[in-house]
Amino acid sequence: MEIGLLWLANQARAVDPWGRYAGYVEEILQHAGLPYRRIGPEPERLATQVDLCFAIVIPANLHLPDDVKEALSRFVAGGKVLIGLGGPSGLEAVFGCRDRGPLREAWVGSWDTSVLPMLAGMSGPLHAFGGRWLEPVDFSVEVLASWLDGDRWCQAEGWQKAEVGPAVTLRRVGRGWAVLIGADVAAAVVRIQQGRPVYVDGIPPADGSAPVDDGILKTDDGIVLDYERDRQPIADTYFFGCPVADEWRELLIRFLLWAARATNSYLPMLWYWPRPLAAVGLLSHDTDLNEPDKADLLLENLKKLGIPSTWCVVYPGGYSPGFYRQLDRDGYEIALHYDARTQLGQRFWDEHHLRLQLCWLRDMIDEQQPIVSNKNHYLRWEGLTEFFHWLERAGIRCDQTKGPSKKGNTGFPFGGAHPWFPMDEHTAERIDVLEINLMTQDLVLTCPAEIGRACVDQAIKHYGVAHFLFHPAHVEKPGIPQAMADVVTYGREQGIEWWTSSAIQSWERTRRQTQLQFTRHDSAVGWVAKTSWHVPEATFVLFDPTLPWGEAETLQRKSGSVAERVSVYGFPAVVRSGEVAPDLPFVLV
Repeated sequence: MEIGLLWLANQARAVDPWGRYAGYVEEILQHAGLPYRRIGPEPERLATQVDLCFAIVIPANLHLPDDVKEALSRFVAGGKVLIGLGGPSGLEAVFGCRDRGPLREAWVGSWDTSVLPMLAGMSGPLHAFGGRWLEPVDFSVEVLASWLDGDRWCQAEGWQKAEVGPAVTLRRVGRGWAVLIGADVAAAVVRIQQGRPVYVDGIPPADGSAPVDDGILKTDDGIVLDYERDRQPIADTYFFGCPVADEWRELLIRFLLWAARATNSYLPMLWYWPRPLAAVGLLSHDTDLNEPDKADLLLENLKKLGIPSTWCVVYPGGYSPGFYRQLDRDGYEIALHYDARTQLGQRFWDEHHLRLQLCWLRDMIDEQQPIVSNKNHYLRWEGLTEFFHWLERAGIRCDQTKGPSKKGNTGFPFGGAHPWFPMDEHTAERIDVLEINLMTQDLVLTCPAEIGRACVDQAIKHYGVAHFLFHPAHVEKPGIPQAMADVVTYGREQGIEWWTSSAIQSWERTRRQTQLQFTRHDSAVGWVAKTSWHVPEATFVLFDPTLPWGEAETLQRKSGSVAERVSVYGFPAVVRSGEVAPDLPFVLV
């Protein structure tokens, strides 16, 4: 049986303005590799589709017709799981909670694992954008987490007496369960990832650790996470140590895995990486100043480490054509480092200048390999999602610009280790440019070395990408080569493979061509993976409800070993890897 996603045929059915992001729940499920089907909300479609689902997700707080409410009530009472996001959608009698009105911004506090132990891996407090205040109206409602009022936080005492009602609840309904998440998960993920529009300098934290008000418009001027409430201390500074957007994604995934187990349903997941890997790493190098001797030294250091990396080349260059050819021969990626910082000649914030610089780089390297990646010089940014459209029209498939420029906003200022596709703020359509968030620049020089290991640990915990920038311009400075070697070595010890930006975006697009299909023949049911592309090392995680809870190896690989029995998101599962091709489906169960 599958996951059902109640599909919004008309965005106007959302109660709140945040509901325009509801379609991003589908993007969350696609990236997670979970099989789902769109259902309803028209009653005639809903009636024929609910029998194929073990869980249904309501993606936002919706105005639902009475007959749809009745169908969903019967669905959950019959032994299935209903998950509501962003509010009760008029189903107060099912969720057992009254809608107390909209919230713009709040935090979800610690998790009550006594009811659902699978929440033990979640972090908190988690910053939310959009949702509803809730009030239980039935004694059977279990409160799994509560809202925290940001106005009741202070530096000295933290979140003392800040709880203001339930944020996540669970209720038994007949033979099934109703889960209500008061936060608008899709809105939180999109808002944290994309930030706020950048037209003026951002407001820096009071401690002076991130002076973003420097007169240069850049991505970290648009951070929506809170410098006071969302950072954690490390060494001699603070950093965004929790990938909050990834945590919101994970909350939905964990409830779906729990729903499969609660309904005795097998659920496969197309894993994020091949073979299987827990996470991957990315080193990028912005060629500011274009100094050949320093580029040679950095390349020598990289060869000693034996890893590929991505070189983001800035106009007007300075390296010889032979150096670019050597990079290409040795497996390094050549990407664009779009310069709108210099503001001279063809280096302004202008789509035409982006294309001119891209054409220059293509002519410079004179290779068949296309330029597919970009990072903006000084992380320059203006507006909200307009630049993603520039890249899309120019044929750039992947960007690395979302990240920190200051010591005090390193880590996960845009909420995630997972690569993500942006959503157009006006049309709510996906923009076909994969963003790979940057975590730090030049460890030791701009921030403590400890942040490197912390970011690797979080990337592994959330199965994402650990992305670090090391400039050739700093390669001779004390501690920089060792810091790069240390973070690469530490990542390897934890099972990370180091890839290029091009390889990451290519894998993400390739794996998404694989479809997990539920099959039924007489009384036998199963799952099969089919694809329109060749996927040589596809990995599948099968969540089997008969597997006992208990100790199991994680997907973290050490000494080259791969465990068949694994624990993923805290749930027991079996992992299988193999080749999938158009004429070679992969039978899972």
